[in-house]
Amino acid sequence: PYEADAQLAALARSGEVDAVVTRDGDFLAYLLPPAVVLFDLTAEGEVDEQRVGDLLDATLGASPPVDLSSWSYDKWQLACCIAGCDYVESVDGVGLMTALRLVDEHDGDVAAILQAIEDDPGLGAVPADYEEKLHQAYLTFRYQTVYDRGTRTTRPLRPLPEAVVERYGAAPPFLGAPLAPDDAPGVAEGRLNP
Repeated sequence: PYEADAQLAALARSGEVDAVVTRDGDFLAYLLPPAVVLFDLTAEGEVDEQRVGDLLDATLGASPPVDLSSWSYDKWQLACCIAGCDYVESVDGVGLMTALRLVDEHDGDVAAILQAIEDDPGLGAVPADYEEKLHQAYLTFRYQTVYDRGTRTTRPLRPLPEAVVERYGAAPPFLGAPLAPDDAPGVAEGRLNP
């Protein structure tokens, strides 16, 4: 009922779809099986595709190159968020390659990554509220509210850990509010406008 990316991730994880084809780069943060294809049309009308599963075995051309084969899902998602996504803008000068390099160099330590950005004169200043926005973006990719076709209710993409519930409550608003059980099927099936 909220973001198509999260709903597609839920369908892919449950095996309800065999493949996902998208133009949305944010979908990379869900790091789903190789049946996910990110594509774009070139100026010549050709399809340029990247199979997400191929990224796991890649060495990307950051300087120095970043070998993703040993990366955890957590580090990958963090890099995607730092690079900028629908939920948090990147700091000026930080794109995907810089984000990958920073996460690799600092082993996913957010405080160290943000300090490195601050210390680099070629990158923009880290806004005062950036760390919290980054944390919420990271949590959104992991726990966003989705529609469960089996139960016909909304639920988090994954169960919320106790630490998240303690900090933000049982239904953090940035994840998308759960829908009332009577409303969820109608909204998800396009019969009801919330």
